[in-house]
Amino acid sequence: MHLGLYYHTNDVFNPEIGDIRLLFSFAGMEGEMYTVVGKLMNNKLLPYRTSRGVDILLVYNGELGLGEVFKREHHAQRLTTWGYRFMGWVLVFFGVTCTSKLLHIMLSRIAFLAVLAPDPQFPVGANIMLSLSLALIIASIAWILHRPMIGASLLFAAASPFLWCARSMSNYQRIN
Repeated sequence: MHLGLYYHTNDVFNPEIGDIRLLFSFAGMEGEMYTVVGKLMNNKLLPYRTSRGVDILLVYNGELGLGEVFKREHHAQRLTTWGYRFMGWVLVFFGVTCTSKLLHIMLSRIAFLAVLAPDPQFPVGANIMLSLSLALIIASIAWILHRPMIGASLLFAAASPFLWCARSMSNYQRIN
């Protein structure tokens, strides 16, 4: 036995053709209960294929009801989704941070868009605002195809900081 594997060989470190290596694995100790969601066919557990073509095979420790299994899986999927969203926002934030000076130069030359240019004196606040708005725009594109009202709401939420800044700048009057 080496590293949890059973070997039937003369030398574990120099295997030859015909040598046998065995690995035993199990799902738990004797008497432990597990809940499995899948498809039982010919004494084998196979993934269940839904009407949308998604394979489902879930294993949870303990004796759980069907509702509890799907509730736990839904919670795990939500955590994963929010993790991906956060990582995507971090990438957008770094991208906006790297291009903030370029955005300031490009947008400050156009009078209408000068309001949207990030302020070099407050780079973090402007970069957070721009990155959140860009992330919402990206998410809204996907939502528009699935649920148009949610997508439109996300687009409005993405545009609202810019509309607020434009409104504030139009009310601003210079004192000479």
